[in-house]
Amino acid sequence: KVFFAKSVVSALKLGQAQAAAVLAGRASLLGVVAYSPTEVKKVVGGYGQAGKDQVFYMVKLLLSEPDLQEGADASDALALAICNIYASRLQLGSKKKKQSLSQALSHAVQGKVAKS
Repeated sequence: KVFFAKSVVSALKLGQAQAAAVLAGRASLLGVVAYSPTEVKKVVGGYGQAGKDQVFYMVKLLLSEPDLQEGADASDALALAICNIYASRLQLGSKKKKQSLSQALSHAVQGKVAKS
């Protein structure tokens, strides 16, 4: 995917971080996926141009975590996880009924609790 940054240095650092993450995932035999900020914002916030505050609010709401502390890194990571859960639920098979985000999150959380 093409990435646009405000500065060449920022783009270079981001590219290096992405490469390190992909290599670490592949070395551990993990699947690696990438979502654009617009994709994450659309899935989590309902709008591809949603602001960080809107995404943070929706993360708190979707995870039923009213005490979640505001922090860009944490809410961004949780938003990516929510996006990935939703995307993986939609790809479970074309024969299965597509689920809403709240259904997908509910099933994922129940599966985690059952496996623990």
